[in-house]
Amino acid sequence: MANPTYGADAESLEDKYFPGRISESQLAGPDQAQSVVDEVADDVAVEVRNGGVVPESITEETAPLSYKWLTKTILLGAAAEYGRRSSSQNVELWDTWSVQFEDRMKRLRFEPQSVLEDAPGFSADDAAVFDLYR
Repeated sequence: MANPTYGADAESLEDKYFPGRISESQLAGPDQAQSVVDEVADDVAVEVRNGGVVPESITEETAPLSYKWLTKTILLGAAAEYGRRSSSQNVELWDTWSVQFEDRMKRLRFEPQSVLEDAPGFSADDAAVFDLYR
């Protein structure tokens, strides 16, 4: 079973970060963009699990704040990776997005309570104990 992407997909990646450029690309089109989104979503799901939350339990209805934060995180990471894979131009922009993504992943890893507080079953105590065994 695939990990949730929290609404992030090739279309939303294009809308937010690459207006009109993914669907028109011959080299790195929608299939590659979706593949990148899925890869980043897998990485994010690992950190959500490490934070003591089942990734699939986070939906727009059950945890709207966590859902939106995770969507943005996935799109940011996917934008950095897709940009790197599809073009040697704008390297500074890809690097900027990559740093921002890594900052969000560190926050998810080390301060899950700050972004998963509304997630079903989240307990700051569980996350802290779980992290001790990593």
